[in-house]
Amino acid sequence: MREGFDTRELTKFEHELLGIAKRDMPRKSKKFMRKEGSKLRKETLSYAKTVIKPSNKNTKKDEKHKKYLNSIKRGKPYDFAGSLCIRAYSNAPHAHLLEYGHRQLVNPGKGKGNGHGVKPGRGIGREVGFVAGYHIFDSTAVAFKDDYYSDTQEFIDDLFDKGLS
Repeated sequence: MREGFDTRELTKFEHELLGIAKRDMPRKSKKFMRKEGSKLRKETLSYAKTVIKPSNKNTKKDEKHKKYLNSIKRGKPYDFAGSLCIRAYSNAPHAHLLEYGHRQLVNPGKGKGNGHGVKPGRGIGREVGFVAGYHIFDSTAVAFKDDYYSDTQEFIDDLFDKGLS
């Protein structure tokens, strides 16, 4: 005999209630998802600002970081595998490099002996290391999960109190 509570039935009921809300009240469900997506975007942007700090000088690197921060957006609610989803993303062309990291290359034409010239068939430069990524979206998604669950619980309670009308 097991001791404790078995909450599987309640979880199943919550999923059914969310399905009813999605089917019968698509406007309220989409409005809730947009609101949550905006919260996720704000948290992602604030975390990105703490991780990617511009220098005091106005350099090209700082301009790229500003473009990256301005490119963080909230997507539209969409249906994925039967559930309503929303995402936060960056549409900057260099976002994947900041997120996941990249190889660091030395330009063969710069400096005396640094690049050692172009070797045919060997690419445009010499690899000198790897720049680690910041993993901004992954970290924010993990941190946001608890807030999302509590907001979803409140949404379900509101639906239940209003009688799904």
